[in-house]
Amino acid sequence: MTRVLADGRVYRGDMGASARKAHRSRRQNELDAGRTISKRTFGVEIEYHSEMPVTKRVVAEAIEAVIGEHVHVTGYHGTTCERCGQTVGYDKWKIERDGSLGGIGYGADSTTGEVVSPVLTGQKGLDLLKLVMKTVKNAGGTINTRCGLHVHIGVRDLDTNGLKRLVSSWKAHEDQFLSLIPGGRRRNQYCRPWNRRISLATAMDFVSNPTRNGWVKYTSLNLAPLPRLGTVEVRLHGGTLNGTKAETWIQLLLGFADAMTDRPDQVTEIQLADATLWDYLIAEKYLPGPAKARLDDRVAQFATR
Repeated sequence: MTRVLADGRVYRGDMGASARKAHRSRRQNELDAGRTISKRTFGVEIEYHSEMPVTKRVVAEAIEAVIGEHVHVTGYHGTTCERCGQTVGYDKWKIERDGSLGGIGYGADSTTGEVVSPVLTGQKGLDLLKLVMKTVKNAGGTINTRCGLHVHIGVRDLDTNGLKRLVSSWKAHEDQFLSLIPGGRRRNQYCRPWNRRISLATAMDFVSNPTRNGWVKYTSLNLAPLPRLGTVEVRLHGGTLNGTKAETWIQLLLGFADAMTDRPDQVTEIQLADATLWDYLIAEKYLPGPAKARLDDRVAQFATR
């Protein structure tokens, strides 16, 4: 018997004991090497700041040179490329205008923007993301306090009950995620924590009827993309062009989503005692072990900020 878990991992019930042990060993080796084993899709919006002559066109051409494909430039949530005139879908890299970031100039020849990834998955997707972030930095992109890193997590595989487990788990453990970001970001108007803005009942009502109006977009976990994109958007992380930092954050989000939704009887509020959420995810083999030191360091860094 073959069973596919929520994160895409395959469990073969007809494996012999030695085969099952080898399968677990391969997974553990990947985790020990710092590589994600989650098959859940994700997408990233990388907000950056730049000044003349570092325009969107310059950044797009730099990314093209390293990934070998056209990078579109559009207006805010635009669907037509200002460079090539083609319709833009979710399968290509693009750079959008974002008015909250400031900038000067017009269209493709304006400064500052938001690099939007196509749908990504697995370690291959994370490696490509790190390459693009490095390229934006090398091209002259920087970050400031206006910038954020937004991560969309694919949840099309989840039914209503699975989504409710995920959002109730976020509500229960939001403070753990908040401990990983500086105080200024926790107070940012574009990613307000649920504990200041959203009740669990409101979130549950939206999950039951996601086509209704009224969801507050600018919160730590934005549910508005559910009906259109089949994703939830985590908006908490501050702007960064550090690929390792982004990779660790995304691995944490993927592991969290998988762990909270893998089993129908999964409790939504883990009894962590003195452990952290990432200690639990590492122990349950949802998060690579090397992520622990980086996450612990961030907690210590932001404890008084």
